[in-house]
Amino acid sequence: MNKKDEDDVLIVTFGSDVVAIECFQYDLNNDKSPVLPPDNQECHQRGSTNRLKFDNVEEARDSYKNAMTLKSSKFTKRKYVRGGIHRNVFNDSSYFLDVRDYGGSVNLCIDLGDGMATIFKIRDLTMEIESMKEIKKFSEECNKDSKARQTSGDLGSMFAFGLHNRNVGDYISMKDMKMDITKYCQVSRKVLEKYFRSEVEEIINADRSQQIIPSNRLGGTDGISAYCLVSRDLINAAHYDLDTSKSITVFNEKIPGRAKNWFFILPNVVLKGIDEERAIVIQLFDGCTLCWDGRKVFHCTGTKEIGKDNHVYGSFWGGKFYR
Repeated sequence: MNKKDEDDVLIVTFGSDVVAIECFQYDLNNDKSPVLPPDNQECHQRGSTNRLKFDNVEEARDSYKNAMTLKSSKFTKRKYVRGGIHRNVFNDSSYFLDVRDYGGSVNLCIDLGDGMATIFKIRDLTMEIESMKEIKKFSEECNKDSKARQTSGDLGSMFAFGLHNRNVGDYISMKDMKMDITKYCQVSRKVLEKYFRSEVEEIINADRSQQIIPSNRLGGTDGISAYCLVSRDLINAAHYDLDTSKSITVFNEKIPGRAKNWFFILPNVVLKGIDEERAIVIQLFDGCTLCWDGRKVFHCTGTKEIGKDNHVYGSFWGGKFYR
């Protein structure tokens, strides 16, 4: 059946226990792109130490478009403008979506144009109490010696675990690991298969296609991928991923509810045929879990305020290319 929200804006379709929302993603070259530009940007014409804050969406969009034309300011494969982050979002250009308002299960059915489409899955894992306890414990206590994407210009950190590449072997974070990473990997596999079985299989197959099997410490055949990431207090610029599969991230917070305006942002994804001037902004919370194809969906994480004595984390699983 169909349903409209109180503002007569969003039309959704209920199928089994999942709410499906029809969406469309604008191409980066479209005049409306990015529908939701970053309010906080490095001014590349004046050097990376010069940062601009915007109160006007049109000015922010023009600045972003200009940065996209500068070869020195972007990573071309990821369509990534260094330093363009969302500390705040322009409300008039945002459609806020909280999966808890829809029973905890939402699929964004995203039309990518040219006959292509993808499904972006949002699930509430709050009730997976024991699994979330293990994931949160690992986020807090894991060895954070191996930092990833240190030169990205993003705020916050990402920490890598497992296999770095064939020649180097494991990330250094694995050397003095006091946490039981095997249990973490196996618990994550078990709970994520309940919600994303086909995507977990895709991640595993992406590794197997490269003759890669997770080490025993990462759960072996009961684990997911041969490497994983944990982000902490991440505020990053919108980008496409270079992964070899779809990705899954379990978000959690040290002190649930303390972070302000903690969002996962799809800067160019809008409600199809209904409100094409507002990009979808997903409310993050302790237990919110996302599964998507980052190679196809332009995305980033934004937070206004983490909160005193608090941290926000993302436990990431996906396939990568092992050199």
